[in-house]
Amino acid sequence: MLRDAWLVAIKDLRIEWRSRVTLSQIVPFAALVLVLFGFALDANRPVLETATSGLFWVTVMFVAIMAVQRSTAVEVTDGARRALLLAGIEPVAVFVGKTVAIAAQLLVVQVILVAGVVVLYGASVDQWVLLLVTCLVATVGIAASGSLLGALVAGVR
Repeated sequence: MLRDAWLVAIKDLRIEWRSRVTLSQIVPFAALVLVLFGFALDANRPVLETATSGLFWVTVMFVAIMAVQRSTAVEVTDGARRALLLAGIEPVAVFVGKTVAIAAQLLVVQVILVAGVVVLYGASVDQWVLLLVTCLVATVGIAASGSLLGALVAGVR
């Protein structure tokens, strides 16, 4: 099952790499959201400093919605889901593979977002290890719940 999950993850990441949607659409969208939040709250600098972490996670959630939607749309439009089932790949392996692929995309965007938050908002990160662990755990949870929701929306049985 792990081999099948790895193959599904590689397939999804290869599709994203070839289409470059993450780099050409999702990353600029995330940067634009950070800039808009900065414009909205910069007049009140103490509020911006207090809300920086929340703004980061709201942006991550927006990006996650886009990544899950993209992942589900690719599967539905080209019939890949049926092909995976016909190939004998277990639905659990598809779920795990999708989760890994979405998590990898989110981690790449989060690295860019952390740099953007530090540069745009002047935020200082006191505990990098805590930030890293939080991002990893939250990303896996967001990717897993997003994969599950995407499968439910696509009507997978």
